[in-house]
Amino acid sequence: MGWYDCHLHAFRVGREMWSPRNDFDSLGTDSAGVPFHRIAPKKGSKVEYDYDFGDDWRHSIVVEKVTDETCQRVRCMTGRRACPPEDSGGVWRYQEMLTTLGDPEDPRHEEIAEWFPGDFDPSRLDVMGTDEELRGVPLGNGS
Repeated sequence: MGWYDCHLHAFRVGREMWSPRNDFDSLGTDSAGVPFHRIAPKKGSKVEYDYDFGDDWRHSIVVEKVTDETCQRVRCMTGRRACPPEDSGGVWRYQEMLTTLGDPEDPRHEEIAEWFPGDFDPSRLDVMGTDEELRGVPLGNGS
C-alpha cells in the first residue's frame, strides 16, 4: 500500500484472524512467519485486511491464481489509484482531503496540500515504483 506498517492491522478469513504480536492484546493468531498461502491457500480464497483501526482502512483480497512455482519475490503487476497518505483519516476523511486539494480557493487548500507529494494524482498508481518498493518484502518459508 505504501504505508509504513506503524498501525495495528490484521488479516481475517471468516472468524479466524492473524495479526502481529505487539504491546497490546493480540488479535487472533500471531502472523509472524505465516506465509500468505497458509491464510489464503486456493483460487477464490477471500481475505479481509484491516489497517489502522482508527482510520479503519478495509481491503478485500481475492486470490485469482495459484501455481506450483516457488515465488521468488512479491510483485505489483497492476492496480488502480494512488495510495492515500498514512494517517489521512480513513475513506471519508481522505475523500474530503481530495476535494480540498482540488479546490485552490478552499481556505484549507495549502494545509491539505502539505500531506501530498507535489505530483500526486489520486487516479494513478505508480506500478513500477510500487513494484520496486515490494522488492524488500520477505516471502517467509514455503511461499
